Amino acid sequence: MKRFTLVTTIGIVLVSCSAANALIVFQDDFNSYADQTAFTTAWLPIGCQGQGSPCTLNATSTTSNELNAADFGGDPAHLQTTLNHSPAAPSPGTADFAERNQITFPASPTVNVGDKLAFSFDFYDIAPTASPFREFMNLQSSLAVGTSPAGQLVSMGLNNNQTSTGSGGQYYMARILGFSNPIIDPDGGPAEAIAATNYIKLNDHDPTPTDTVADGPGARGTVAGWHNLKVEISTPNGADTDFNFFVDGVHAEHVNVVGSSPRTYSAIRMGAGVSSTNDAYFDNVKVEYIAGAVGVAGDYNGDSKVDAADYVLWRANPAGHGGDPAGYTTWRNNFGLPGAGAGLSTSGVPEPMTLGLVLVGLAASAVGRRDRKI
Repeated sequence: MKRFTLVTTIGIVLVSCSAANALIVFQDDFNSYADQTAFTTAWLPIGCQGQGSPCTLNATSTTSNELNAADFGGDPAHLQTTLNHSPAAPSPGTADFAERNQITFPASPTVNVGDKLAFSFDFYDIAPTASPFREFMNLQSSLAVGTSPAGQLVSMGLNNNQTSTGSGGQYYMARILGFSNPIIDPDGGPAEAIAATNYIKLNDHDPTPTDTVADGPGARGTVAGWHNLKVEISTPNGADTDFNFFVDGVHAEHVNVVGSSPRTYSAIRMGAGVSSTNDAYFDNVKVEYIAGAVGVAGDYNGDSKVDAADYVLWRANPAGHGGDPAGYTTWRNNFGLPGAGAGLSTSGVPEPMTLGLVLVGLAASAVGRRDRKI
C-alpha cells in the first residue's frame, strides 16, 4: 500500500511518497487564489528589487504580476494564470513599471550523484516572431550571491541581450548565474553570438548525435501559445554541476559548470522586473527533487543509462566528465549499464564488437559533421 504525507500552505505543496524517490518541493497552478490580494499574499510584489541600476531597489513596491482568472489561450490546463505586464515606457526598472513577484519555500534537498532537481513552468509566448524580450522566471538558491559557496540563480524564458537571429536563431533562452558561455559550444551546437554571463539560446543539444537530423526542440514558432520550459540540475561527481534544459519535453541544451557544486534552492522570482516590449503569462510552476538509486559512473548526462550520448559529452569536455583518459575508461567500463534510478544489471556490458561499432558510428558521425561545416 502506498503511503504519503501531504503538507500544504498557500502556494506551497510538499509531497513525500514512499513508493517513489520523488519529492515535490514546490508547486503552484495559481488556481487556489480567489483574487489579486490572495495572490500577492503568497507571491510578494518586489518590483525591480535586486536588479541594480537603474532600478530603485524599491523593496516596498506595490507593482505586481496580475492574477488572470481566464482560460487564456483556450487551453483547459490553464484555468487561472499570472500576467507579467512590463511596458517599455517611461524608463526601465522604475517603480511603476517593474512588475515582479517572489515566493519562498523550505530549501530543496542537496543534490548528490544520481539525484536530480527539476524546475519547470508553462510560459505563454505572446509574440513568438518578435525578437527576444525580457520575460523570464528565476529559481534562486538559499545562499546569498557573494557568499562562500556563492548563491545560484537559474533563469528560463526570454531576454533582450540577443536578437532573434543571434546564436543560431529564434529560440527560448536560459541563464545560469556565473556561467560564461563560450563562443564555440562544447557539445557541437551553433556558435554563440556573444560570450557572456547572460542568457543563451536553448538550441544546442541533439538527442541523436549519430544521425544527420537536427532533433532539437525547434524555434519559437509563428503562433502565440503555451510552452513548457524545464531544467534538470544534477552532478556527475559532487564537485561540478550539470544543467540540462528542455523545451516542450525535448532536450534543448546541456551546460556543465566545472568547479561549482550543486546548490539548494528556496525562492522563485516571476517576471523580469524591468521594462519589456511584450507581456507574458506564467502557469504551473513546479520544483521537484528526484533521489536516485546508487548512480553509475559514466552516466555523464544524467539520463539513467551509460550510452553513446555520454561518450559525446566526455569527448567534447573531458575535464568536466572524469578527466582524460580516466573519464573515457569509466564510460567504457560501464557502457550499457542503467544509471541512477534503475536496477543495475551486469547483462548490459557491451561485447568488444558492440562497443567497437558504437565508436565507429560516433567517429563517422563526427567526420560527417565536419564535412557539412566545410
